[in-house]
Amino acid sequence: MDQEFKPTEDINPIETSTPVDVPSEPIEIIKSSDDDTSSQNIEVTQMSKLEPEVEAELKPEPEPQHAEELLIEAPKPVVDQPKPTVVKKSILKTLLYLLVIVLLTSAGIASNLWRDQVASDLEKKQSANIETLVKTIGSLQEKLNAATATTTTQTTTTAVAPSASAIESIKSSITSGNTAALEGYMASSVSVVIAASEAAGAGTPTAAVTSITNFIANATSPWNFSLSASILSSYGAGSYKQYFPSIAIVGKSANKKVISFSFDSKGKIDTVFLAASEDLLQ
Repeated sequence: MDQEFKPTEDINPIETSTPVDVPSEPIEIIKSSDDDTSSQNIEVTQMSKLEPEVEAELKPEPEPQHAEELLIEAPKPVVDQPKPTVVKKSILKTLLYLLVIVLLTSAGIASNLWRDQVASDLEKKQSANIETLVKTIGSLQEKLNAATATTTTQTTTTAVAPSASAIESIKSSITSGNTAALEGYMASSVSVVIAASEAAGAGTPTAAVTSITNFIANATSPWNFSLSASILSSYGAGSYKQYFPSIAIVGKSANKKVISFSFDSKGKIDTVFLAASEDLLQ
């Protein structure tokens, strides 16, 4: 028959302070039956609720999974992959090549710029030099033209012989040594030429008289102004022939000094030629 647990009426289950002992093992209740079969064992029923800790201990443990499943689900270890050092080396080489190309290109550009600058400076200097030379040539050409014009004027000017009285006065000023009288027979500009010294130049009549005075100071008298045509021809055959025109007054001292007076278109003395010896005229 069934057994029932009934609490006494006087005990209040809420107010009681004494905990109820719960059996740790299930209570088996045997129940009879009228069936033909013999008594059957009825599974044990738990009469009261177990405490959570006890319930947790009574729960069946989970069955272990298959070993293969454990291997599949197990986390795989992370293996560090080797870094692509070859690729990095290739990139570094490429960068080095590019750097070398950039440097070479920059050097070439700098060289071209420097060469262009040097060429430009040289061209400017050459242009300046050419301009200076052109100016110099122009100035020299002007001077040459002026000299040529002067020479042509002097050459083409027809020389006129002075009067007979003037000729005698000129000869007398040399033979007497009174050279100061020559100044009145001279042009405003007189050229004095000294043979062998190539000294020549136009000057005042006073300067010309001084040169003549110095020249005849050591001359030996007498002076001969009536030289033969052959002698005059020999004087005019040399390099000084221009100073011995047909109307020139030519005299020679005893010690062979030679003096010649040439005249302009007005019959005035414009050139005086002096030779220390007639041997210079041969």
